[in-house]
Amino acid sequence: MDKEALSWSFIRGYYYPKFLSVIRKMEWDERYTFLKTIYDDKYPEDVWEERSDDPIKDMMDYVARKDYFHFFVMGFSVEEGGHYTVHRMIREAMAQFRRIR
Repeated sequence: MDKEALSWSFIRGYYYPKFLSVIRKMEWDERYTFLKTIYDDKYPEDVWEERSDDPIKDMMDYVARKDYFHFFVMGFSVEEGGHYTVHRMIREAMAQFRRIR
């Protein structure tokens, strides 16, 4: 197995369950800000577009179609050699996970 795939395997197994635990405990207004920040940082030239007068509902609909894993993956950069970086919002979520346990 190559180092990049090994890192992704670790990331999915270690971080994703914790990410889900924290994100699902957030109120939707907080969750909206969290997910929007990850999205905007991943696509700075094409930031999250508010499509209606209810951007939180728009985000809820998007999450229902794409799942949280879609946002989760946006929060990581994995290099071919296996080194990875974690988005600051996900680092904060991991710290929050440790506090609520």
